[in-house]
Amino acid sequence: MAETYIKIGEAARMLGVSPSTLGSWQDKGILVPAQIFPSGHRRYTVSQIQEFIRTQENTSMMSGEAVSYTHLTLP
Repeated sequence: MAETYIKIGEAARMLGVSPSTLGSWQDKGILVPAQIFPSGHRRYTVSQIQEFIRTQENTSMMSGEAVSYTHLTLP
């Protein structure tokens, strides 16, 4: 089955954070986009975001801060 790629805005909505937070996480190696185009556009896979959410739920931490999981959305 082919992966579904989403833009940074959709990934940010799924995670309940801003696109700039995702950019910061990319810089820190916390969550790196599956694709980065020469134009700088970033794409994440739905499964990548889902796995990140699961991992954070299991550790109860996201980027060193407690997370309110009411904002996280698994499609």
